[in-house]
Amino acid sequence: MAFDWSDFISGDELLGGLPARRASTLLFAIENRTAHLVAHARRAMATYLTEKTAEERERAFLEALAQGRELPVQPTIQDLERYALEWADLVPEDPGVRAALARMIGEKYPLPWRAAPALRRALGLDEEVVRQAFERLHGRPLDTIYTVRPPWREQLRWLRSRLAQRLETLPPFWTAFALTLTEIVGAGILALPIAFAEIGPIAGLVVIIVLGLVNMLTIAAMAEAVARNGNVRYGLAYFGRLVRDYLGPPGVWMLTPTLVLYTAVLLLAYYVGLSTTLADATGVPTEIWTALMFLVTLVVLRRESLDATVASALVVGATSITLILLLSLLALPHVTGANLRQSAVPFIDGEPFDASLLELIFGVVLLAFFGHISAGNCAAVVLRRDPSARSFIRGSVAALAAAIGLYSVWVLAVNGAVAPAALSGESGTALEPLAAEVGPSIHIIGSVFAVLAMGMASIHYSLALFNQAREWLPAPAGNVAPVRAGWRKVATSRAGRFWVGVLPVAAIFLSTEALMLADRESFARPLGLIGTITAPVLAGIFPMLMVVAARRKGDCDVGFVWPLVGRPVVAAAAFLFFLVALLLHGLVIWEEPYERVAALVVAAAAVAVAALAMRRGAFRPRAVVELRVEPSLPEPTVVNVVVAGQRTAAEVQLTYRDTAFVGGPRGGRPPDCDGLRAAVIELPQAPVRELKVWAHRLTPEGTSEVLPAVLSLENDSGAGQYDLASSGGQVVVAVSGDRQRLVISLDGRPAMMPERERGSIGGGTSDRGTE
Repeated sequence: MAFDWSDFISGDELLGGLPARRASTLLFAIENRTAHLVAHARRAMATYLTEKTAEERERAFLEALAQGRELPVQPTIQDLERYALEWADLVPEDPGVRAALARMIGEKYPLPWRAAPALRRALGLDEEVVRQAFERLHGRPLDTIYTVRPPWREQLRWLRSRLAQRLETLPPFWTAFALTLTEIVGAGILALPIAFAEIGPIAGLVVIIVLGLVNMLTIAAMAEAVARNGNVRYGLAYFGRLVRDYLGPPGVWMLTPTLVLYTAVLLLAYYVGLSTTLADATGVPTEIWTALMFLVTLVVLRRESLDATVASALVVGATSITLILLLSLLALPHVTGANLRQSAVPFIDGEPFDASLLELIFGVVLLAFFGHISAGNCAAVVLRRDPSARSFIRGSVAALAAAIGLYSVWVLAVNGAVAPAALSGESGTALEPLAAEVGPSIHIIGSVFAVLAMGMASIHYSLALFNQAREWLPAPAGNVAPVRAGWRKVATSRAGRFWVGVLPVAAIFLSTEALMLADRESFARPLGLIGTITAPVLAGIFPMLMVVAARRKGDCDVGFVWPLVGRPVVAAAAFLFFLVALLLHGLVIWEEPYERVAALVVAAAAVAVAALAMRRGAFRPRAVVELRVEPSLPEPTVVNVVVAGQRTAAEVQLTYRDTAFVGGPRGGRPPDCDGLRAAVIELPQAPVRELKVWAHRLTPEGTSEVLPAVLSLENDSGAGQYDLASSGGQVVVAVSGDRQRLVISLDGRPAMMPERERGSIGGGTSDRGTE
């Protein structure tokens, strides 16, 4: 849900004809827009934020804005500086208004001259005409608004703001690389030495490389599928929406329970891993550490959010990777040849087949490489600066390659330093036996890593379960008619929704405590179980199915692809690889009945989803026509035509209130986009079965919002009219592949172009965007 700031207020409408003393209204508008941008930035990397929850938060923000209540986010002077380009269009040219606004900002915020170049530029504070207006209005020099020496806390805030801005403006490739790598490398790395304890580090290294290469293929597929999706590209980065766009309802039917199961089991495993690590380092019982972690989680759940900015994700992730490298360096001097040579691989050197040796390996390794879901968040950040997706796809694949190298070093160091008997059967993480071999320094570094990797992840997973549980409830009481009584009344109240959301997290906490009291807790075993059941679906089957669908029905063309990734034969081979792995675990490797049933059910569900998606047209070629209004571009009205995943030339005419503009890459600048009346697009014949039309505009935050448009479609089969505004700005219709004539009207009148205008359609192409 995006807010139309242009309809809310503009600089000219805001202060036209008003004296400078009313500039407080302008400051109010600037602060509100900045707060909105800050709120979006704080959930930029919220991987498991549900779409409904995001819409509720957006609605609450806008309601607070409309009613004049205190906003959920209060901007700082650092925020005003950081987002000056986004609010600069609100500022009128009047020097007196700018001078009055400068005085108000200087009185309200500590404003250092050197630290705020973007804010000075937005207000024109370095221009002589503004300086003169300030002296005339206030009787003192403009330089008096600046703070000479900010308090030390403000200096720290400026330092943090500059660091965050530098991290968030890395080159697109390095942004994609860093965000993907920090998402992949997490607490799962602590289970790898345990999984390889019996087969040995050399065999473990082979497994890491083989499964790592498979995951390089699947993450390239996921990155391409994400980049071709318009909803993700323009800020609506919800994995459920992505799956629904490509695979339809069958994909969502499998996705939701898979994600819930994945999140719940990982939360339990991380409770065990964090508490055992801290207990081993401090001597405080594991039950107490688990209870403390749960209490911290409750505090965050009460806030209903956790800052997940790009900068914070990069800092936490980089710190975690540095700690892993430091732990590996400490372990390397203790590596022995006997530990490195140890091997018990079935069928090698006469070793008999022992299914128990393989129980953990596949799931733990797949889970360690799993970072595919974060591709949506990463794409929303990177594609704004590199719409071709070249940097995004290459950066994602390079991050997987770096993870292979990091995991190889870690396994060789830990398994080479610690005897297999000390690792196999370990209920906690690999840090405990490593500390026994290397020394207490492992406790210190390992505890910091555990808090960052498992503690932060536990809070994110708890928020995911919290939001998912509330998403299944009725709408909040303020958005529905009053209910009579009973559970529904509780479920629609704020307190009731909170406690219902807490229930699944509390159930996992109590289950963890019960396992600890019974001395049956384990860190690696839940990871192996959930990795085997969910990772083949989320990181293998879904990406390969979606990239095949994306190359046929994607909204956007991309400038770079791996040729083999989207080929049906490659997708089928990857699908069979993961399917066979599930069947082997269900029929041969696992021994517990519940494990076997789970693996076989997931395998059957994966086959059913693929079959239903194919039957419902997931891989049917589609033509996509996008009409986008993007005020930041020199030519703000963009028409893109993509046929079967490829950018295609089409005849385009943009009609404005006073004139017509024939589309083309060098057709000149059109009139003000606010005067756009209609767009006429002539599509040539194409081997497609569907046509998607999307009319939207971009907000200052870079997210998409619906244009109030009406579509009229003419082809050899007849004509039809569709209200795009009532369908979320998008409509998909079945077509025969013949020539199509589309008229998208934005002035509220019938969309059919008069007969005398039809002959004026020019020969421009749709390639007018920056993509």
